Amino acid sequence: MTLISGTPFSACGGIRRKRCVFHLLRTEPKDVAMPKISFVGSYAIVGELVLLATALDHQLNRVLIQVLHLGETPMLEAVIATLDTVRKIEMLRARSKYIGQTTWQKAVASYASALEDVSKWRNIACHTPLIPDDTHGAVFAPTAVAKLLKGLQLGKELTAKRIPIGDVKAAIPRAEAALGIGENLIMNFARVNTERKKRLGVD
Repeated sequence: MTLISGTPFSACGGIRRKRCVFHLLRTEPKDVAMPKISFVGSYAIVGELVLLATALDHQLNRVLIQVLHLGETPMLEAVIATLDTVRKIEMLRARSKYIGQTTWQKAVASYASALEDVSKWRNIACHTPLIPDDTHGAVFAPTAVAKLLKGLQLGKELTAKRIPIGDVKAAIPRAEAALGIGENLIMNFARVNTERKKRLGVD
C-alpha cells in the first residue's frame, strides 16, 4: 500500500496526469519520459517516516508517564496525547537534567534528541513539495518565502537549496532506533516506579 501523507500530490490525481502543476516545475523538455521508479518509491519513504514519527509521538506519552512518575490514572495518557510534540520533548529534556544515574540520563537525553531530529524530517516531508529530479530521483523543493531565502544559493544561476529524498530516508533508521530506546526507558522506569511504590508503601 502506498501512503502519501502531508504532501501535495493528492491534489495532482497521481503522477500520470501530464498537466500536474508539479510536472510543470520540471526543467526538462515537456516531451521527456515520465519520472523514474525511484520517484514513485519516494512515496513509500515519506509514508514510512510519517508512520514512524506518529509511533514515536504515541510512545513519548508513555515515556513521560514513567520518567515523570505520573502514576497510573484513567485518561492520563489521553490527556498527555493532546500536548504538542515539541512541548513534550521539552519536558522530557528538562527532566533528564535531574536524573542522577548518568547512563539513564544520557539515554533520556539521546531519546529526546532523536525525537527532535525525526520530527524535523517529518515536517520537511509533510510540508515541502516533492518533485522529480534526474540526479536523486526526487527532491523536496521549498516554496515558502522564508525557506526559499534561507536556502538561496548565489552563482551563475540563482537557485534554492533542495533536499534529496535520500536525506529523508536516512532518518528512518534513526526513528527505528529511537523506538527501541523508548521501549527500554518505559521498561526501566516502570521498574523504578514499582520499587518506589513498595518502599513508600503506596498502592
